[in-house]
Amino acid sequence: DTTLTTITGTTLTTITDTTLTTITDTTVTTITDTTQSETYMCDAPQAVCQNLTLSLPLQNANAGEVSWIDWQTVDIGAGTVAGVLHTPSGTVDVVLTSSAGFAIGYSMADVSGGFNYWQTVGSTNPYESSIVSQAPPPSDIVRFNAATTLTITFSAPVNNIFLSFVSINNGQVYAFNSDFEILSQATSNANRGVYGFGLASRQEEGGKFKLVTEVGEPHGTILLEGFFTSLVFDTEVTEEWHGMTLGVTDGGGCVSTSDVDGGSVLDMRGMCIPIVYEVDNECFDGQCATDQLVEYTITYMDGQSDSCNAFINWVDDEDPWARCVDVTIDINTELGAQGVDGVYTLSVDDVDGGSSDACGLSSRALDRTEFTCSDVGAHVVELTVTDTSGNENTCDATITIQGVCTTTTTDTTVTTLTDTTVTTVTDTTLTTV
Repeated sequence: DTTLTTITGTTLTTITDTTLTTITDTTVTTITDTTQSETYMCDAPQAVCQNLTLSLPLQNANAGEVSWIDWQTVDIGAGTVAGVLHTPSGTVDVVLTSSAGFAIGYSMADVSGGFNYWQTVGSTNPYESSIVSQAPPPSDIVRFNAATTLTITFSAPVNNIFLSFVSINNGQVYAFNSDFEILSQATSNANRGVYGFGLASRQEEGGKFKLVTEVGEPHGTILLEGFFTSLVFDTEVTEEWHGMTLGVTDGGGCVSTSDVDGGSVLDMRGMCIPIVYEVDNECFDGQCATDQLVEYTITYMDGQSDSCNAFINWVDDEDPWARCVDVTIDINTELGAQGVDGVYTLSVDDVDGGSSDACGLSSRALDRTEFTCSDVGAHVVELTVTDTSGNENTCDATITIQGVCTTTTTDTTVTTLTDTTVTTVTDTTLTTV
């Protein structure tokens, strides 16, 4: 196809976009951390105390069941035995130390099983009494043979120490710094111990209170009344061996921080939180009603602390221990020449079998004191004992009057004999020489 077609367009269309779009973000976001690490002082603690009135812990020997030591470990070389007491006030750790050790002869401690040295051999047990209702447990005894000083320490105050002993003989002596009472001992086959019976006595010598073997093989229990944190005594004689263990009625009285806090003001922010609350002298180990001063201290984590004092008024509201013994009175012997009109006066000491109170007795009285020939037979009298805090207790004793009064007759008749006869003899003979 040779056709040439020419199309000439003279129209020129020019499109020019003169719009300029500029997008500029002029927003400036500035994030500044305005948090500052604040340094501040804790407000000082303000310890506030309150005074308390509390009853004294059990103090008399008949106030609770005896808790015997559970001896648990023994170190023969060091001469120490350790154990625990489980009392109504809590667990108390006990450590016994012997100056002579336990390495000689039979000296050792039974801490788990073994022969029962506390068993009943006769009809009654020599370790039990009206005060001690149960003998020590079978597996616990500490035995010695060398003369030694024994030191027993308690982690908290304990009350009324009962010491039971087996076979102290050959003149053996236990010498204590504190007074004691012999509660029971084996004196015949009826209440014999495993090694027989004998007699021990309480004696005072050189400021010591001594349990002394008089004869035979004494077995028994003594009581040391009061509160103790330690007990030290000597065994003065070396023998084949003798044994002992201890029990108590209860621990001492203690107070806690919550007891004495009377509304302390505390700053509980951060490092201010208290970390230590303390009460010094928190356990009462005395025997009688008194005011006990304790100090309560609160310490913050930053070291600031404050203290206050509280008075604990321990009140003795426990009855004393009343103990009576029966009395037999031979009216013939006691009244003698007084005859049927005589009067026997019974004294408190006749009837009192060892009544006591940890804080002392203020009075003892009998409801009847006079007996005559007409009272032959048995009579019950009541002993009332009162302690220094006004608490009372009573016990009964049977007074047996025996015998027949002797009647003494005095003849008051006076017989006067007067001889009124007068004899006159006159010699009328005259002799003349």
